[in-house]
Amino acid sequence: MNMGDKQNGDFNDFSNFKWYVGLQRSRYLKLFLCVIPPHKTGHELQAEFEYIITSDCGKVLSTTGKMRIFKTGQCEFEGHPEKIAWERIINDYLDDNGNLEVNVRVKILGMNEEKSRKVLRSFEDKQFSDVALVIDEQKFHVSKLFLSSQSPYFANLFSRNSGKSEIKLSTSNPQNLQFFLELLYGEPGPDEETVEGILSIADMYNTPTIIKKCEEYLLEKSYKPLKEKLQMAGKYKLEELRKRCMTRIQSVSDVKSVAVEDPVEMDHDLLADLFQKILSLV
Repeated sequence: MNMGDKQNGDFNDFSNFKWYVGLQRSRYLKLFLCVIPPHKTGHELQAEFEYIITSDCGKVLSTTGKMRIFKTGQCEFEGHPEKIAWERIINDYLDDNGNLEVNVRVKILGMNEEKSRKVLRSFEDKQFSDVALVIDEQKFHVSKLFLSSQSPYFANLFSRNSGKSEIKLSTSNPQNLQFFLELLYGEPGPDEETVEGILSIADMYNTPTIIKKCEEYLLEKSYKPLKEKLQMAGKYKLEELRKRCMTRIQSVSDVKSVAVEDPVEMDHDLLADLFQKILSLV
């Protein structure tokens, strides 16, 4: 990868970045790019990219464009890369074994301070609420009836505290609760930055509709590495995501790439799946 000449801000060595390229087949070839910086940053990167597809006979197909790389690793393309029909790929670029060779060049142009994610919905208004959830002195004004209809946990909580206008939640992160409530109240989401935090709240408070939305996002839209997806699938019992991830494990090296250093930290069912996968591969 061509990392360009600019190495300012808090990044001095772009070679330490972990880059991932994904492919999705539909009517058109869709290529995805994701990057994980070596440390947390408050910056976003501006970059140019080029996808280069080469056939066995030397035929070359390339597409270029510009993109933004957020601190979460998610890449947003400015405009859309040229659409390439999948039929064209099959006829001209797959080798005899059905493999496709794709090279990606990225040139870092510079970086900007990334703005904080804006709040999509305020929960400060008391007009349509009858209780306030309180975390670290931050209050979220919500409807008991609505939350109870979505979560057995909240239904039980409000039943046990029926006379209270404020209820303290000591085990939640206020930012994650904000993202969770936004999604619950119909705002867009989740995204790469918020999905795991929302999942942690939805799992804690037994909210099936939000868990399903997060799983659908991880299945269809997320750029997160296989290892992270598999860990979330095990931790939050996301069965469809677990199945999808397991189908992508095709070798012992793949198993090693998703394994954690301490097996005790891994979900027992997931650990058993990986063990069975190893047995089927050797």
